[in-house]
Amino acid sequence: MGIEKDDFLTMWHKMIRINHFFSNAATRRNVAANINLTFAQLRVVCAVLAHFPRPLTLKELANHLNLTAGAVSQMVDTLCQAGFLERNPQENDRRTVAISLSDNGQDISNEINTQIAQKLSEYLSGVPDEKLATFIEVLSILEDKLDQENNNNKEGVN
Repeated sequence: MGIEKDDFLTMWHKMIRINHFFSNAATRRNVAANINLTFAQLRVVCAVLAHFPRPLTLKELANHLNLTAGAVSQMVDTLCQAGFLERNPQENDRRTVAISLSDNGQDISNEINTQIAQKLSEYLSGVPDEKLATFIEVLSILEDKLDQENNNNKEGVN
């Protein structure tokens, strides 16, 4: 490939910086305030959303958030009572509960996505359409490679 190591490092740092911006607590708190969720609750909803439409077990959700199952269970209870999430026993194991977005939770995810899309649209205005198309194509290729590597790691293939 014709790209130098320094170019890859520059690209990596830019990706980290962009991710940090969109993960920034102030940005998330602003979104959360607009939909009446605390920052911690928004983290839970976003984690469930990241795996949508596949529901998560409480253990998977806790691992994803790097929190204890007890802490996550309390937040999930609150979010279920508020109508954002649903707990459903899994058919193959009634002791395991699947956490998924409720209809209201899906509405919230649409609101979050709308706000993010508006911000991205502002930031990317002025970028020619063909460059945006190339950017999206490159991101898709990278995502596919990462998914493939992740699947290989799950299967024990290196």
